[in-house]
Amino acid sequence: MGNACYYSVEKLLSSSLLSKNLKVRIYKTVILPVLLYGCETWTLTLREEHRFRVFENKVLRKIFGAKRDEVTGEWRKLHNTELHALYSSPDIIRNIKSRRLRWAGHVARMGESRNAYRVLVGRLEGKRPLGRPRRRWEDNIKMYLREVGYDDRDWINLAQDRDCWRAYVRAAMNLRINCTIPVSSLIHEVTEHGNHASTTKSKIYSEKARQQNEDKRTCKICNKTYSRWYMKLHALTHTVEPLHFCEVCNKGYRYRCSLRAHMQTHQNKKYPCKICKKLLWSAQGLKYHLSLHTETKKFECEVCKKEFTFLNNLKIHSLIHSNEKQYKCDKCNKSFRHRSTIIQHMNVHMGVRPYKCKVCKKTFTQQTHLMVHTLIHTGERKHKCSFCDKTFVQSSQLKVHLKCCHLEQKPHKCHLCGVKFIWKHNYTDHMNAHKGIKPRECTVCDKRFIQFSALKSHMLLHTGDLPYECEVCGQKFRYTRQLRRHSVSHRKVK
Repeated sequence: MGNACYYSVEKLLSSSLLSKNLKVRIYKTVILPVLLYGCETWTLTLREEHRFRVFENKVLRKIFGAKRDEVTGEWRKLHNTELHALYSSPDIIRNIKSRRLRWAGHVARMGESRNAYRVLVGRLEGKRPLGRPRRRWEDNIKMYLREVGYDDRDWINLAQDRDCWRAYVRAAMNLRINCTIPVSSLIHEVTEHGNHASTTKSKIYSEKARQQNEDKRTCKICNKTYSRWYMKLHALTHTVEPLHFCEVCNKGYRYRCSLRAHMQTHQNKKYPCKICKKLLWSAQGLKYHLSLHTETKKFECEVCKKEFTFLNNLKIHSLIHSNEKQYKCDKCNKSFRHRSTIIQHMNVHMGVRPYKCKVCKKTFTQQTHLMVHTLIHTGERKHKCSFCDKTFVQSSQLKVHLKCCHLEQKPHKCHLCGVKFIWKHNYTDHMNAHKGIKPRECTVCDKRFIQFSALKSHMLLHTGDLPYECEVCGQKFRYTRQLRRHSVSHRKVK
């Protein structure tokens, strides 16, 4: 099967159009899984191991090609040591050993009720034939453990400690780490101090993590940091134009799979949460949402003591306390904490409103605004006041109603005229009226305004838009007050 799989991709491995890294990836993802299928249960002899090494060297020579001799100038085959130096990954025998150890740990932890465990610890009755007994599967496991420095025969009890056994599996894989601490001494430390297995693992791979951090690269456009090999893929997001566009919001993507994932956001939510009854777009989103209910919150904010399930959520939350806003708009100098927020903000300057209501054809810059707007047409009012039983479409409307009508919470008070306000931006506009400051300027006629709503209605004079239409006669108007006066004429006729 391995040879059949190799000859099916032989032309790809010898092609000059593909890079060597891509060819190695083809070998690992196409040939190796077929060749090593079921290798966890094999019992290999030295002759069979040699045949596997010969096959792997044949594939690697096809990938890396020949080499010109520095002395004679003639082309020659690469030696085995040169092949493994170029491959820089564990060989096929190390792969088999690590997979077999990993499976042995699973079987040892299964328990007496499982058939696989019974076969492992069971003993056959009767006499065996004369001669040296053949090597058993368990004998291979013990031999591999002796190679990594473990001499005790009671390996089944050792496998009950997952962290300790995982360290042995990784040692058997023999990863090429430039570490000053010998692997064998670290493994002995794991066996003596089983409770500190996680600390020992970090020692084994600390040097590798340090080298990976040194290879970090920063994007000059968006200031994101990636590893050296992934930075090449990330650079395509800034240079390559999207090929696939959404038919609903005209958003572009480079890959068709990304477009398919995006199209789920325009479909109806089909995955309900059994705990809080929330509807999700996809099964992956539901899986992430359920983890918020079930998993313990391990990460805590040092400032406000708020707990989070994932570390990434804590990092996003910490930006609130640091007041760092690294993304700044070039047109209005407004700053944002997140890159996604400034992308949505730029739609305001460019006049892009990709989200359109199917009922009234009104457009919006953000999808959340469209979702809130659709509640107006459905007549759904989930939020109910506990004092007067009045219902509202949005939770923010309910909060304003409670503060104004029942709680009378107006923290912002003008020290000149004594007028109180609920929101700070209303208080700021009011103070600008006292000072005679008009911060909002029309880009066409340089006329200035205090409130943004006044500037917005003024811009209709320049654009000539008539957004308000009479439902009876179809006449259009620029302002709502004009539409209200006109609607009175229809009532008089009736």
